[in-house]
Amino acid sequence: MNRFLTMLLMALPLLIVGRALSEPAPDFMAEAPPRRLALVVGNSAYLHTTQLPGSALDADKMTEILKGLDFAVTTVKDFLTRGDLTENYLRPFMSKIKEGDVVVFYFSGHGFAYGGENYITPLDFDLKVSSNDIVGTFISTTGIEIQATDRRPGLVLMILDACRNIPNFKVETGNRDDAAVSKGLAEPRARVASTVYWFSSALGATSIGSSTGGLSPYTDALAANIPTEGYDLERILREVRIAVMFKTGHGQVPWTSGSSSAQFFFKPTAQILGEERRLWNSVLEEGTQFAVTRFLEIYGTGPYGAAARDWLARNPNAPQMRPSAVSPTTAEIAWTTSSGQDIALPRIGGTLVAQATARAAPVGAASTPPAGAAGESARIVREETAMIAVARSGDPTLASARSLNRLGGAVTVDRVEARAFPTADAPVTRTLPQGTAVTIDGLAFDRASKTNWLHARTDKGDTSFFVEQKATGLAPIEVGTPRLEVTLQPRPDGVRSIVDDAPLVEALKRLQAAGTTVTWVSIATPRDAQPGADALNGLQAVFVKSVLSRQGISRDIITTSEGASDAGIRVRVFGKRGAQ
Repeated sequence: MNRFLTMLLMALPLLIVGRALSEPAPDFMAEAPPRRLALVVGNSAYLHTTQLPGSALDADKMTEILKGLDFAVTTVKDFLTRGDLTENYLRPFMSKIKEGDVVVFYFSGHGFAYGGENYITPLDFDLKVSSNDIVGTFISTTGIEIQATDRRPGLVLMILDACRNIPNFKVETGNRDDAAVSKGLAEPRARVASTVYWFSSALGATSIGSSTGGLSPYTDALAANIPTEGYDLERILREVRIAVMFKTGHGQVPWTSGSSSAQFFFKPTAQILGEERRLWNSVLEEGTQFAVTRFLEIYGTGPYGAAARDWLARNPNAPQMRPSAVSPTTAEIAWTTSSGQDIALPRIGGTLVAQATARAAPVGAASTPPAGAAGESARIVREETAMIAVARSGDPTLASARSLNRLGGAVTVDRVEARAFPTADAPVTRTLPQGTAVTIDGLAFDRASKTNWLHARTDKGDTSFFVEQKATGLAPIEVGTPRLEVTLQPRPDGVRSIVDDAPLVEALKRLQAAGTTVTWVSIATPRDAQPGADALNGLQAVFVKSVLSRQGISRDIITTSEGASDAGIRVRVFGKRGAQ
């Protein structure tokens, strides 16, 4: 028995290790669509103001539509008081919300704005209300939003068919300034990036409800468009706006507000699902926290949102960004200043290198900055042009440090010790893992040791630090001449981060068949000030990188300048004929 126990104990560690090694790797390509939850509220039988028989039908119709789209729907009709809604329906509903869920709150009935806040109304409210009783009598839409977003859903869609005019409704302030509440609703105070508001009418304007028991024009248009296969939120809103304006003779114009950049489809097509899978695979190939976080921002409400969150949780030490031996800005400027001669790009090397994806300074099509260009942009163009001209000479360490200082950002290529001061004997304040992205605030030179230091900080808002920029043997990168420029556009329908890659693939095949070896590729995303545009366009660049990789082009020779293109995703290819 003792011998048996001894052998068992000796074998136990091997059994445990063997079991651990046999556990399957996480399947990040597994689909897991988010849960869909909806709270639909319709108030019709108001006790002291105009009744809205159509609101009950609005609620019934929205319940039918959302249930048909796999939402778990809680329907509430004619709640009498604020407490009735909050205690019996809101709190139980909110308790069901989990991270990544898609949540819809719909209300049809009377609503108003006061003090910059939007409120929906119970059935039993007086037409004269003290300003002190507003919060205790009505339900704040911001309050609903806060309760929902605190549970970290992927999307909260607040649909308010509630901009009804309430005759003779006044808020008493205790002085002579008592006045009727302004018509319509106000701009919401959306707190987080996962919230979108849909209003039945423009801010400060009233909307039309049905007093005869029919659907309101707004809910009628929603019911016609929300279930349409392949429509995302943006397309639905556009179609709804057109329908309502037509039906009301332009008397009512639906409105939207919010900070979410999610592309959510109530009913995705097979093509859309395939495109999301292809895009997510491209993001996994990129392998950075930066790319996965962006995917989660735009497509977290799709079938791979859960996989993206799981990837981030399992890979806390994955590179934040991909490194590059060449500044993305330098590659763009080299193209625009080329005069047909072979180009040598300054190599950035050492402790810190360039980020492969960087925000671009505006670059003109000519060798000189365009007229009217901002002074800072013109300076960058001049300095980068000068660096290209002297790439084959000079101090490589100092040149690398200066380039990173101009770029304003860098990434570590190995574990790096950060120090409190720009000297080798200064205390080490932290150790930065490989792939850590940092912001560069300045350049310092230690005269005693003749070393170059970069003043840097991370994006976590912590104390800044100094990193010695060590570099040796930084020969310039000979890239030949500009060979190919292609501009790609998103497909008209479907996932907006997928571009039509056929023109690029065909052009590359012709180029390579002619005996040209690709030596560098510069991708430029379009300038776009819309919320979420950087993430969406940046994912287009990630997709293009995947396309290039499949054509045998290494990611190590690809950089991305965000905001450098006038329109579409521009791909510029450098090459040498006959090179290997």
